[in-house]
Amino acid sequence: MNQEGTVSRGESTFVYPGGTDRMAVAIGKLEDDIFLMLERLQRRSYAGGERMRALTGCEQSNFDLQALTAVLAMIADTRPAAFAEQELQQTVNLFLQTQRADSVFADSLAADGSPVYTESAVPFHVPAVLWLTEAVWSAFRSTGDRTFAESAVAVLQPALEALPRNPKTGLWEAPSSNGEPRQPIFLFRPSLVLAQACHQLSDIFHDLNRDGQADHWQHTGQLIEKSIRIYFWNKKIGMFRQRTALPSLIDIQGSALSVFRKTATSGQLMTIAGQFQNHYREFTRQGAIRRFFKGHPSMPDRESPSALPRECSADDTTEYDTMAAGWFAYTLDFSDSSLADQLTEETIANIYSVRDEANAENSPDAMPLAPSQVPAACRLATAGHAILGRRRKKTATARG
Repeated sequence: MNQEGTVSRGESTFVYPGGTDRMAVAIGKLEDDIFLMLERLQRRSYAGGERMRALTGCEQSNFDLQALTAVLAMIADTRPAAFAEQELQQTVNLFLQTQRADSVFADSLAADGSPVYTESAVPFHVPAVLWLTEAVWSAFRSTGDRTFAESAVAVLQPALEALPRNPKTGLWEAPSSNGEPRQPIFLFRPSLVLAQACHQLSDIFHDLNRDGQADHWQHTGQLIEKSIRIYFWNKKIGMFRQRTALPSLIDIQGSALSVFRKTATSGQLMTIAGQFQNHYREFTRQGAIRRFFKGHPSMPDRESPSALPRECSADDTTEYDTMAAGWFAYTLDFSDSSLADQLTEETIANIYSVRDEANAENSPDAMPLAPSQVPAACRLATAGHAILGRRRKKTATARG
Protein backbone atom coordinates (compact mmCIF):
# COMPACT_ATOMS: atom_id res chain seq x y z
CA MET A 1 0.00 0.00 0.00
CA ASN A 2 1.31 3.46 -0.84
CA GLN A 3 1.00 6.67 1.15
CA GLU A 4 -2.04 7.76 -0.86
CA GLY A 5 -4.19 4.97 0.56
CA THR A 6 -3.99 2.87 -2.59
CA VAL A 7 -4.41 -0.87 -2.15
CA SER A 8 -2.75 -2.93 -4.88
CA ARG A 9 -4.03 -6.39 -5.75
CA GLY A 10 -2.51 -8.34 -8.59
CA GLU A 11 -3.06 -6.44 -11.82
CA SER A 12 -5.70 -4.10 -10.39
CA THR A 13 -5.35 -1.06 -8.14
CA PHE A 14 -8.23 0.32 -6.07
CA VAL A 15 -8.13 3.78 -4.51
CA TYR A 16 -10.39 4.39 -1.54
CA PRO A 17 -11.51 7.83 -0.31
CA GLY A 18 -9.20 9.36 2.24
CA GLY A 19 -5.59 8.25 2.04
CA THR A 20 -5.45 7.81 5.80
CA ASP A 21 -8.57 5.61 6.04
CA ARG A 22 -7.78 3.29 8.96
CA MET A 23 -9.69 0.40 7.45
CA ALA A 24 -7.87 0.66 4.10
CA VAL A 25 -4.48 0.74 5.80
CA ALA A 26 -5.24 -2.22 8.07
CA ILE A 27 -6.86 -4.40 5.40
CA GLY A 28 -4.18 -3.55 2.84
CA LYS A 29 -1.40 -4.71 5.18
CA LEU A 30 -3.28 -7.88 6.09
CA GLU A 31 -3.97 -8.75 2.46
CA ASP A 32 -0.33 -8.19 1.54
CA ASP A 33 0.68 -10.72 4.20
CA ILE A 34 -1.90 -13.26 3.04
CA PHE A 35 -0.52 -13.18 -0.49
CA LEU A 36 3.04 -13.16 0.80
CA MET A 37 2.16 -16.50 2.40
CA LEU A 38 0.95 -17.70 -0.99
CA GLU A 39 4.12 -16.55 -2.72
CA ARG A 40 6.26 -18.38 -0.19
CA LEU A 41 4.31 -21.56 -0.75
CA GLN A 42 4.74 -21.22 -4.51
CA ARG A 43 8.43 -21.97 -4.00
CA ARG A 44 7.52 -25.50 -2.95
CA SER A 45 6.10 -28.25 -5.11
CA TYR A 46 2.53 -29.26 -4.32
CA ALA A 47 0.05 -31.57 -5.97
CA GLY A 48 -3.60 -30.55 -6.31
CA GLY A 49 -5.01 -29.19 -3.07
CA GLU A 50 -1.83 -29.53 -1.03
CA ARG A 51 -0.78 -25.89 -1.29
CA MET A 52 -4.17 -24.80 0.01
CA ARG A 53 -3.82 -27.33 2.83
CA ALA A 54 -0.43 -25.85 3.71
CA LEU A 55 -1.73 -22.27 3.44
CA THR A 56 -4.47 -22.96 6.00
CA GLY A 57 -2.19 -24.80 8.41
CA CYS A 58 -3.67 -28.23 7.70
CA GLU A 59 -0.61 -30.18 6.55
CA GLN A 60 -0.60 -32.29 9.71
CA SER A 61 -4.27 -32.02 10.63
CA ASN A 62 -7.73 -32.09 9.07
CA PHE A 63 -8.17 -29.92 5.97
CA ASP A 64 -11.34 -28.00 6.83
CA LEU A 65 -13.89 -27.16 4.12
CA GLN A 66 -14.87 -23.89 5.80
CA ALA A 67 -11.21 -22.83 5.85
CA LEU A 68 -10.99 -23.54 2.13
CA THR A 69 -14.18 -21.59 1.48
CA ALA A 70 -12.86 -18.51 3.31
CA VAL A 71 -9.67 -18.47 1.23
CA LEU A 72 -11.44 -19.08 -2.08
CA ALA A 73 -13.90 -16.23 -1.46
CA MET A 74 -11.11 -13.73 -0.82
CA ILE A 75 -9.10 -14.90 -3.83
CA ALA A 76 -12.14 -14.51 -6.10
CA ASP A 77 -12.74 -10.99 -4.77
CA THR A 78 -9.16 -9.74 -4.88
CA ARG A 79 -6.61 -11.74 -6.85
CA PRO A 80 -8.13 -14.58 -8.91
CA ALA A 81 -4.78 -15.41 -10.54
CA ALA A 82 -3.17 -16.28 -7.19
CA PHE A 83 -3.92 -19.93 -7.95
CA ALA A 84 -3.83 -21.64 -11.32
CA GLU A 85 -7.25 -22.70 -12.60
CA GLN A 86 -6.32 -26.36 -12.45
CA GLU A 87 -5.12 -26.04 -8.87
CA LEU A 88 -8.34 -24.38 -7.71
CA GLN A 89 -10.48 -26.98 -9.41
CA GLN A 90 -8.44 -29.89 -8.10
CA THR A 91 -8.77 -28.54 -4.56
CA VAL A 92 -12.55 -28.17 -4.76
CA ASN A 93 -12.86 -31.56 -6.44
CA LEU A 94 -11.21 -33.18 -3.41
CA PHE A 95 -14.41 -32.38 -1.51
CA LEU A 96 -16.86 -32.95 -4.37
CA GLN A 97 -15.52 -36.50 -4.59
CA THR A 98 -16.40 -37.25 -0.95
CA GLN A 99 -20.15 -37.50 -1.56
CA ARG A 100 -21.72 -40.56 0.07
CA ALA A 101 -24.76 -42.46 -1.16
CA ASP A 102 -26.95 -40.36 1.19
CA SER A 103 -25.70 -37.14 -0.52
CA VAL A 104 -23.61 -36.10 2.51
CA PHE A 105 -20.18 -34.54 1.84
CA ALA A 106 -17.12 -34.51 4.07
CA ASP A 107 -16.60 -31.47 6.32
CA SER A 108 -12.84 -32.03 6.28
CA LEU A 109 -10.09 -34.29 4.98
CA ALA A 110 -7.71 -36.10 7.32
CA ALA A 111 -3.95 -35.76 6.88
CA ASP A 112 -3.95 -38.96 4.82
CA GLY A 113 -6.71 -37.58 2.55
CA SER A 114 -9.55 -39.70 3.94
CA PRO A 115 -12.90 -37.89 4.33
CA VAL A 116 -14.22 -36.88 7.76
CA TYR A 117 -17.99 -36.52 8.09
CA THR A 118 -20.10 -34.71 10.69
CA GLU A 119 -23.42 -36.45 10.98
CA SER A 120 -26.48 -34.30 10.29
CA ALA A 121 -27.95 -35.14 13.71
CA VAL A 122 -25.40 -32.85 15.38
CA PRO A 123 -27.43 -29.82 16.60
CA PHE A 124 -27.11 -26.67 14.48
CA HIS A 125 -24.48 -28.23 12.21
CA VAL A 126 -24.27 -26.48 8.83
CA PRO A 127 -24.01 -29.32 6.29
CA ALA A 128 -20.89 -29.45 4.15
CA VAL A 129 -22.83 -29.18 0.88
CA LEU A 130 -23.70 -25.56 1.72
CA TRP A 131 -20.06 -24.54 2.25
CA LEU A 132 -19.10 -26.60 -0.80
CA THR A 133 -21.59 -24.64 -2.91
CA GLU A 134 -19.81 -21.44 -1.88
CA ALA A 135 -16.44 -23.02 -2.67
CA VAL A 136 -17.61 -23.98 -6.18
CA TRP A 137 -19.16 -20.53 -6.68
CA SER A 138 -15.92 -18.79 -5.67
CA ALA A 139 -13.74 -21.08 -7.80
CA PHE A 140 -16.02 -20.50 -10.80
CA ARG A 141 -15.81 -16.72 -10.29
CA SER A 142 -12.03 -17.02 -10.34
CA THR A 143 -11.69 -19.35 -13.34
CA GLY A 144 -14.83 -18.91 -15.45
CA ASP A 145 -14.46 -22.57 -16.44
CA ARG A 146 -17.92 -23.65 -17.60
CA THR A 147 -16.98 -27.32 -17.86
CA PHE A 148 -15.94 -27.35 -14.21
CA ALA A 149 -19.14 -25.53 -13.21
CA GLU A 150 -21.38 -27.90 -15.19
CA SER A 151 -19.85 -30.95 -13.56
CA ALA A 152 -20.04 -29.38 -10.08
CA VAL A 153 -23.70 -28.33 -10.23
CA ALA A 154 -24.64 -31.80 -11.47
CA VAL A 155 -23.46 -33.02 -8.06
CA LEU A 156 -24.58 -30.07 -5.91
CA GLN A 157 -28.15 -29.59 -7.15
CA PRO A 158 -29.53 -33.01 -6.15
CA ALA A 159 -27.66 -32.81 -2.83
CA LEU A 160 -29.29 -29.46 -2.04
CA GLU A 161 -32.69 -30.80 -3.07
CA ALA A 162 -32.25 -33.69 -0.61
CA LEU A 163 -31.77 -31.42 2.42
CA PRO A 164 -34.47 -31.47 5.14
CA ARG A 165 -36.25 -28.23 4.24
CA ASN A 166 -39.75 -27.43 5.38
CA PRO A 167 -41.99 -27.34 2.27
CA LYS A 168 -43.93 -24.28 3.44
CA THR A 169 -41.15 -22.04 4.75
CA GLY A 170 -38.09 -23.46 3.00
CA LEU A 171 -36.28 -23.34 6.37
CA TRP A 172 -33.91 -25.99 7.66
CA GLU A 173 -35.92 -28.26 9.91
CA ALA A 174 -34.41 -30.09 12.88
CA PRO A 175 -35.08 -33.83 12.84
CA SER A 176 -37.27 -35.28 15.56
CA SER A 177 -35.14 -36.93 18.25
CA ASN A 178 -37.51 -39.86 18.70
CA GLY A 179 -39.20 -39.94 15.31
CA GLU A 180 -42.58 -38.92 16.74
CA PRO A 181 -44.67 -36.15 15.13
CA ARG A 182 -44.24 -32.68 16.66
CA GLN A 183 -44.36 -29.02 15.72
CA PRO A 184 -41.48 -28.25 13.33
CA ILE A 185 -38.37 -26.70 14.87
CA PHE A 186 -36.44 -24.49 12.47
CA LEU A 187 -32.72 -23.73 12.79
CA PHE A 188 -31.34 -20.28 12.01
CA ARG A 189 -27.71 -20.69 10.96
CA PRO A 190 -28.23 -23.68 8.61
CA SER A 191 -31.21 -21.84 7.07
CA LEU A 192 -29.14 -18.67 6.61
CA VAL A 193 -26.28 -20.48 4.86
CA LEU A 194 -28.83 -22.49 2.85
CA ALA A 195 -30.35 -19.27 1.48
CA GLN A 196 -26.86 -18.12 0.55
CA ALA A 197 -26.15 -21.43 -1.22
CA CYS A 198 -29.40 -21.17 -3.19
CA HIS A 199 -28.44 -17.73 -4.50
CA GLN A 200 -24.93 -18.89 -5.34
CA LEU A 201 -26.26 -21.91 -7.24
CA SER A 202 -28.65 -19.55 -9.04
CA ASP A 203 -25.70 -17.34 -10.04
CA ILE A 204 -23.84 -20.33 -11.48
CA PHE A 205 -26.87 -21.50 -13.46
CA HIS A 206 -27.40 -17.96 -14.77
CA ASP A 207 -23.82 -17.81 -16.04
CA LEU A 208 -24.35 -21.21 -17.67
CA ASN A 209 -27.43 -19.78 -19.48
CA ARG A 210 -29.71 -22.20 -17.66
CA ASP A 211 -32.26 -19.55 -16.73
CA GLY A 212 -35.06 -21.87 -15.60
CA GLN A 213 -32.90 -23.46 -12.93
CA ALA A 214 -31.40 -20.07 -12.05
CA ASP A 215 -34.90 -18.67 -11.42
CA HIS A 216 -35.91 -21.70 -9.37
CA TRP A 217 -32.97 -21.41 -6.98
CA GLN A 218 -33.27 -17.64 -6.76
CA HIS A 219 -36.92 -17.95 -5.74
CA THR A 220 -36.05 -20.70 -3.24
CA GLY A 221 -33.40 -18.46 -1.66
CA GLN A 222 -35.85 -15.56 -1.47
CA LEU A 223 -38.48 -17.75 0.22
CA ILE A 224 -35.96 -18.89 2.84
CA GLU A 225 -34.81 -15.32 3.49
CA LYS A 226 -38.38 -14.12 3.95
CA SER A 227 -39.04 -16.95 6.42
CA ILE A 228 -35.80 -16.18 8.30
CA ARG A 229 -36.91 -12.59 8.85
CA ILE A 230 -40.28 -13.77 10.19
CA TYR A 231 -39.44 -16.83 12.27
CA PHE A 232 -36.09 -16.02 13.88
CA TRP A 233 -36.23 -12.30 14.63
CA ASN A 234 -36.32 -11.53 18.36
CA LYS A 235 -37.87 -8.08 18.47
CA LYS A 236 -37.19 -7.63 22.18
CA ILE A 237 -33.45 -8.25 21.83
CA GLY A 238 -33.05 -6.85 18.32
CA MET A 239 -31.16 -9.83 16.89
CA PHE A 240 -31.86 -13.25 15.46
CA ARG A 241 -32.32 -16.32 17.63
CA GLN A 242 -30.71 -19.69 17.03
CA ARG A 243 -33.91 -21.70 16.64
CA THR A 244 -37.69 -21.34 16.79
CA ALA A 245 -38.17 -23.60 19.84
CA LEU A 246 -37.68 -22.09 23.29
CA PRO A 247 -35.42 -21.61 25.12
CA SER A 248 -33.21 -20.34 22.34
CA LEU A 249 -29.80 -18.69 22.20
CA ILE A 250 -29.35 -15.30 20.55
CA ASP A 251 -26.96 -15.80 17.62
CA ILE A 252 -24.60 -12.81 17.53
CA GLN A 253 -22.36 -14.05 14.74
CA GLY A 254 -25.33 -15.28 12.71
CA SER A 255 -27.01 -11.88 13.10
CA ALA A 256 -23.85 -10.28 11.68
CA LEU A 257 -23.83 -12.75 8.79
CA SER A 258 -27.49 -11.96 8.05
CA VAL A 259 -26.47 -8.33 7.48
CA PHE A 260 -23.37 -9.19 5.45
CA ARG A 261 -25.42 -11.50 3.20
CA LYS A 262 -28.23 -8.92 2.94
CA THR A 263 -30.85 -11.21 4.45
CA ALA A 264 -31.87 -8.83 7.25
CA THR A 265 -34.30 -6.03 6.36
CA SER A 266 -33.03 -2.45 6.52
CA GLY A 267 -34.82 -2.02 9.85
CA GLN A 268 -33.37 -5.22 11.27
CA LEU A 269 -29.94 -4.21 9.96
CA MET A 270 -29.95 -0.88 11.79
CA THR A 271 -31.26 -2.49 14.98
CA ILE A 272 -28.51 -5.12 14.93
CA ALA A 273 -25.89 -2.47 14.17
CA GLY A 274 -27.14 -0.38 17.08
CA GLN A 275 -26.94 -3.34 19.45
CA PHE A 276 -23.40 -4.09 18.29
CA GLN A 277 -22.44 -0.47 18.94
CA ASN A 278 -24.14 -0.29 22.35
CA HIS A 279 -22.75 -3.60 23.56
CA TYR A 280 -19.38 -3.65 21.87
CA ARG A 281 -17.62 -4.45 25.14
CA GLU A 282 -19.91 -7.40 25.89
CA PHE A 283 -19.78 -8.81 22.35
CA THR A 284 -16.05 -8.58 21.59
CA ARG A 285 -12.80 -9.59 23.23
CA GLN A 286 -9.47 -8.52 21.68
CA GLY A 287 -10.91 -8.66 18.18
CA ALA A 288 -12.76 -11.96 18.67
CA ILE A 289 -16.56 -12.12 18.57
CA ARG A 290 -18.85 -13.81 21.08
CA ARG A 291 -20.93 -16.50 19.41
CA PHE A 292 -24.17 -16.58 21.42
CA PHE A 293 -26.12 -15.29 24.38
CA LYS A 294 -28.48 -17.54 26.29
CA GLY A 295 -32.11 -16.59 26.61
CA HIS A 296 -33.77 -16.26 30.02
CA PRO A 297 -36.18 -13.61 31.28
CA SER A 298 -35.86 -9.95 32.35
CA MET A 299 -33.47 -8.09 34.73
CA PRO A 300 -30.93 -5.70 33.17
CA ASP A 301 -27.21 -6.23 33.49
CA ARG A 302 -26.02 -3.95 36.34
CA GLU A 303 -22.67 -3.13 34.76
CA SER A 304 -24.07 -0.91 32.00
CA PRO A 305 -27.13 1.38 32.06
CA SER A 306 -27.76 0.61 28.39
CA ALA A 307 -27.17 -3.12 28.71
CA LEU A 308 -29.35 -5.79 27.16
CA PRO A 309 -32.05 -7.45 29.25
CA ARG A 310 -30.88 -10.32 31.42
CA GLU A 311 -32.41 -12.49 28.69
CA CYS A 312 -29.19 -11.66 26.89
CA SER A 313 -26.76 -11.52 29.79
CA ALA A 314 -23.07 -11.38 28.95
CA ASP A 315 -22.32 -13.93 31.69
CA ASP A 316 -24.06 -16.74 29.86
CA THR A 317 -21.49 -17.77 27.25
CA THR A 318 -17.74 -17.48 26.91
CA GLU A 319 -16.94 -18.72 23.42
CA TYR A 320 -15.31 -16.20 21.09
CA ASP A 321 -13.57 -16.53 17.71
CA THR A 322 -12.20 -14.27 14.99
CA MET A 323 -13.86 -15.92 11.96
CA ALA A 324 -16.94 -13.68 12.25
CA ALA A 325 -15.06 -10.44 12.99
CA GLY A 326 -15.39 -9.20 9.41
CA TRP A 327 -19.16 -9.70 9.39
CA PHE A 328 -19.41 -7.95 12.76
CA ALA A 329 -17.31 -5.00 11.55
CA TYR A 330 -19.37 -4.75 8.35
CA THR A 331 -22.55 -4.51 10.43
CA LEU A 332 -21.05 -2.15 12.99
CA ASP A 333 -19.94 0.21 10.21
CA PHE A 334 -23.59 1.17 9.60
CA SER A 335 -23.82 2.74 13.06
CA ASP A 336 -20.23 3.60 14.05
CA SER A 337 -17.49 3.51 11.41
CA SER A 338 -14.79 4.45 13.93
CA LEU A 339 -15.72 1.46 16.09
CA ALA A 340 -15.68 -0.76 12.98
CA ASP A 341 -12.14 0.45 12.32
CA GLN A 342 -11.20 -0.26 15.93
CA LEU A 343 -12.56 -3.81 15.75
CA THR A 344 -10.68 -4.47 12.51
CA GLU A 345 -7.43 -3.29 14.07
CA GLU A 346 -8.05 -5.36 17.22
CA THR A 347 -8.77 -8.48 15.17
CA ILE A 348 -5.67 -8.02 13.06
CA ALA A 349 -3.61 -7.50 16.23
CA ASN A 350 -5.07 -10.77 17.53
CA ILE A 351 -4.13 -12.56 14.28
CA TYR A 352 -0.58 -11.18 14.40
CA SER A 353 -0.16 -12.12 18.06
CA VAL A 354 -0.72 -15.76 17.11
CA ARG A 355 1.87 -15.34 14.38
CA ASP A 356 4.38 -13.85 16.77
CA GLU A 357 3.96 -16.75 19.18
CA ALA A 358 4.46 -19.23 16.34
CA ASN A 359 7.51 -17.37 15.04
CA ALA A 360 9.06 -17.32 18.51
CA GLU A 361 8.93 -21.12 18.47
CA ASN A 362 10.20 -21.37 14.87
CA SER A 363 12.49 -18.34 14.58
CA PRO A 364 14.58 -19.63 11.62
CA ASP A 365 11.43 -19.75 9.46
CA ALA A 366 9.48 -16.61 10.38
CA MET A 367 6.07 -16.33 8.71
CA PRO A 368 4.02 -13.25 7.71
CA LEU A 369 0.96 -15.03 9.17
CA ALA A 370 0.36 -18.18 11.18
CA PRO A 371 -1.31 -20.62 8.76
CA SER A 372 -4.03 -21.39 11.30
CA GLN A 373 -5.08 -17.73 11.14
CA VAL A 374 -5.25 -17.44 7.34
CA PRO A 375 -8.96 -18.38 7.03
CA ALA A 376 -9.98 -15.75 9.60
CA ALA A 377 -7.70 -13.21 7.92
CA CYS A 378 -9.34 -13.96 4.58
CA ARG A 379 -12.85 -13.55 5.97
CA LEU A 380 -11.81 -10.23 7.51
CA ALA A 381 -10.20 -9.02 4.28
CA THR A 382 -13.28 -9.93 2.24
CA ALA A 383 -15.54 -8.01 4.61
CA GLY A 384 -13.06 -5.13 4.73
CA HIS A 385 -13.27 -4.70 0.97
CA ALA A 386 -17.07 -4.64 1.21
CA ILE A 387 -16.88 -1.93 3.89
CA LEU A 388 -14.45 0.15 1.87
CA GLY A 389 -16.52 -0.22 -1.28
CA ARG A 390 -19.63 0.97 0.55
CA ARG A 391 -17.75 3.94 2.01
CA ARG A 392 -16.49 4.84 -1.45
CA LYS A 393 -20.05 4.85 -2.84
CA LYS A 394 -21.26 6.91 0.09
CA THR A 395 -18.51 9.48 -0.48
CA ALA A 396 -19.22 9.63 -4.21
CA THR A 397 -22.93 10.13 -3.54
CA ALA A 398 -22.22 12.94 -1.08
CA ARG A 399 -19.97 14.67 -3.62
CA GLY A 400 -22.35 14.18 -6.54
